[in-house]
Amino acid sequence: VMSLGWPRSAGWALRAICAINRARPDPLYVEAAKRVAEEPLTKQDASGCWYAKFRGGISNFQMGLMLGSLTTYHKMTGDPRAKKAVLKGADFLARSWIPKDGGWPSMITPKYGRHPKRPIAGPHFNPILFNGLCYVARITGDAKLAKLSEDALDWFGFAGIRDSFGKSLSMRMQGLEGLGHLQAYCDNARADKGAGVGSGSGGGMGA
Repeated sequence: VMSLGWPRSAGWALRAICAINRARPDPLYVEAAKRVAEEPLTKQDASGCWYAKFRGGISNFQMGLMLGSLTTYHKMTGDPRAKKAVLKGADFLARSWIPKDGGWPSMITPKYGRHPKRPIAGPHFNPILFNGLCYVARITGDAKLAKLSEDALDWFGFAGIRDSFGKSLSMRMQGLEGLGHLQAYCDNARADKGAGVGSGSGGGMGA
């Protein structure tokens, strides 16, 4: 599913199979998920990314989708290889975050810089990108990742992005899972249990 250099192919397939298994548990679906996951688990770059090779750079949208799908897979199976991949992927995204723009560039270079062909950065992809970060913050207790995730959420809300384009809507829906992970982190790590998360009070827009 990734033979053409499109990480999202494996990402969407893995997410769909895991969702079906949640609704109707069956060993057949678990086995199918393992077969799909084998692709991203063996093709992750040493830096933690998955390449969108057709443009010669790294598509953060596809990175976020793949990372979020592997978190869902790890939660379902407990596969230690998936956990390792998720930790590496989250580190990659944390390094490519651009605080003053409140988001990630749509394309970046392997060394975490803006890709010259698509240098614009912003919060448009934040919901699908912060999903995996929230999960890693939850399972590791990493306060820096949790803060970055909250900042990403604040910036997206501040931007007021409300278009009805199907791709945009699908990204927001993926972000709902991340909200659950972020809340679980706050329940365990913060005295206020996450009061104010998503309200803009996290200070991310001024970072």
